[in-house]
Amino acid sequence: MFNKFYTTQMSGSAKMLQKRFTEIRRRRGRAARLVAAVMSAVMAVSMLAATAAMAAIGSDGLEYWDKDEIYLTGGMSFDINISGLYVPEYLKTDVAGDDGNIHCEVKNYDYRYTDGVINCKGTLSLSGGRGKLTMALQDGSYYDGVGLDTDSETYKYLTDIKQRTGADKLTDLGYAVTDTTGSGTEGKLGCDSSEQTHWVTLFFAIKDNRCTNVIFSFAGEYVLTSELKYVDIGMRMDSPAVKNIAMSGTMEDMVTDFNKMPYYSAKFFSAYEQDFYKNLSIEGFNVDIIGAGENEITVRSDVTYPGIDGVWVKVYNDENGTLMSQNISPTAILHLAVNEHYEKGKTYRVELAYMSKGNIVYRWQKYVTVE
Repeated sequence: MFNKFYTTQMSGSAKMLQKRFTEIRRRRGRAARLVAAVMSAVMAVSMLAATAAMAAIGSDGLEYWDKDEIYLTGGMSFDINISGLYVPEYLKTDVAGDDGNIHCEVKNYDYRYTDGVINCKGTLSLSGGRGKLTMALQDGSYYDGVGLDTDSETYKYLTDIKQRTGADKLTDLGYAVTDTTGSGTEGKLGCDSSEQTHWVTLFFAIKDNRCTNVIFSFAGEYVLTSELKYVDIGMRMDSPAVKNIAMSGTMEDMVTDFNKMPYYSAKFFSAYEQDFYKNLSIEGFNVDIIGAGENEITVRSDVTYPGIDGVWVKVYNDENGTLMSQNISPTAILHLAVNEHYEKGKTYRVELAYMSKGNIVYRWQKYVTVE
């Protein structure tokens, strides 16, 4: 059985149709791969016409966001052809022309709301001779062959992909168009709506920690039977060959590891800030790491700023995997323990977000090596 974790709102139909694969976590790519993508982020903000704006520093020295911010972190492009294939009818009537060609564009975003919280977002655009359809990212996941009933259709489907591609494991990104994906955040990213929910799942074959193949799948494409049961017909459909693959930004790094796949758990620093953000020196916030051992990381949290009602804590390992994500009381000393011990010689990133009435009023991060 696969688990899913979400903090974004989805339509009832999308929730009902979710049948995805395993625990997912979103992490950013290596800093060295971000330099070229920074310029793309600026372009993305302008092109999206979402009136995104960088945080403003108020008279009290704190950061404020009066508009949503959108950061393009990476993506990919490729081509498929659906001529003569068993695929969803909407691709033939609304997207592909008579030649069957469809050009596909994936874009990944960090999306910061005015409360200071960032969620991971993404789109998949399908363009052909009859039109264009932009679907919204729903999830990302990981599969290594463990945890499924071996008699299940899903197990057989994923096992077949692994065998055909020679993959050690699979990661995937699921995209959907629903009756609500054209509104709200997804609408600002250019996503379309449809009365009929449709799914596209991109599988990434991972071998020796490299992406060696991409499979275009309709897994998750459901129909409602006369018995009022949802049946996945997508796994029985043909998978068009993926050609002319080009990845950019953090895309390739992201799909190689489930720790780097997108998930809808909020974070405080965008991919561009995690290695370059300088903590603000603000009266009322005296925060620092005062100890780092195998059992816990200890943080001095001497905060006199009025109205703080909680501290959202995140601890990441050196592979950007989330070890801790918890909202705790703003005590003077924070004892950050994780399920497993911290490892000597390893470097961890600690992020704190001080919350007041649902908004981040101060954020802080630091790297620490356990001695």
